[in-house]
Parts: sequence; C-alpha cells; structure tokens
Amino acid sequence: MQYTSQPSYTSQPSYVSQPSYVSQPSYATQTTQNYTSQSTQNLIAPARLGPPKFFGVPLDKVDKLNKIPVVVEHTIAYLEQKGVQEEGILRLGGNTNEIKKLKGEYDAGSYPDLSKCSDIHTVGSLLKQYLRDLPSPLLPSSVLASAEDVTGLQDAMNRLSWDSYYLLKRLFQFLALLVQNSEYNMMTADNMAIVFNPTLHIKRETIVLLIEQCDNIFTQ
Repeated sequence: MQYTSQPSYTSQPSYVSQPSYVSQPSYATQTTQNYTSQSTQNLIAPARLGPPKFFGVPLDKVDKLNKIPVVVEHTIAYLEQKGVQEEGILRLGGNTNEIKKLKGEYDAGSYPDLSKCSDIHTVGSLLKQYLRDLPSPLLPSSVLASAEDVTGLQDAMNRLSWDSYYLLKRLFQFLALLVQNSEYNMMTADNMAIVFNPTLHIKRETIVLLIEQCDNIFTQ
C-alpha cells in the first residue's frame, strides 16, 4: 500500500510520564515521549481523500502510530501513564456523550487531548468502543479453533495479518501490565477476561492465557 506523510491535522496531545511506583514488565512500551514533538516518520497514513476515519474501518485503512491504530496507541499510552492503578480500570464505563464526541473528533481528523476528559474511564471506554466497532474479529474463530495452549496460540498469531498481530500484541501487553497492578486496580486476568470476552469475541480462558503468557505468545 502507498503511504503518505503525516497530514497537517494530526496534532497530538502531550502526556505526563508514568509514575515510578507502577509495576511495569520489561516488555511494556515506555510512553514518556512528548506526542506533540514526536517525529512524523512514526505515523503512517494510507493514501486517501479527506480526513481519516477510525471507527468501523478495517485496520489497513487507518492511520497508525508505531504500527498501531492512532486511537489505540493514544488511549493505551494515556492509560499506561494515568490509570494503571485506577480501581476498575477498563471495567467501569465512561461518559457516553463524551465518548461519542471523542469518536467524532478522531473520525474528523482532529485528535483530541485525552487529558481533558472528565473521567479516565471515558478513555478506557473509547478504547473498547474502537475494538468493538472493528468490521471483522481480530482473532477469527477459525484461527483459534485449535489454539488451546501457548504453542497453539503462537501458531494462531503467526497466521494473522501484521495489522492484527501488532494491535493484539500492544493490547495484551497493556492488559498484562494492568493485571500486574491488580493489587491496586482490582483487575485480575479473570476480571479482564470478563470485560473483553464480549469486546473481542474470544473465550475467557483464551484471554486469560493471552494475558498471562503474552511474552511467550507474541514473540515477533
């Protein structure tokens, strides 16, 4: 696919660095950079007419930052820095009207400053909304049919498109980070599986395995 340089409307907010007391595994992405001054070479924008669309659009058609859809990277990076120890993170819902507004801003190419959200759970809800709105499953049931252990899930991941692989890897590394802080946020792997089962359409036991073994499953 032919890519173009970053469009002028993709201004991005600056987020504060992650507090040092948050438990973070070695594979978790560090997100202390200033998004406003980040080099444009990290954003890939598919050739198109008009502003980007994100929600309900195939992964290969959206703008990406560090190989991840911009909405996903923005929301995860913000939550890594501000919400790792927030009780009920990704379980509690956000402000419905604000989520609708944020969706509209992203789809219009006006990337919002997530630090201005009234509630951190609104950012978590935006992430889940993006995943729910994807036109096709990230992990099709046909791919998961024989994936019952780490080896099977490794094979399943290797059969995905790179777009799906990178998104799932980023997501489950983030979920593993949250679970490592479950003493504070009360979000164990089982609780995460309950939350993401209807979002990703993946069996709960598979979600638990992807969280607990993500560094062994996502090896590329």
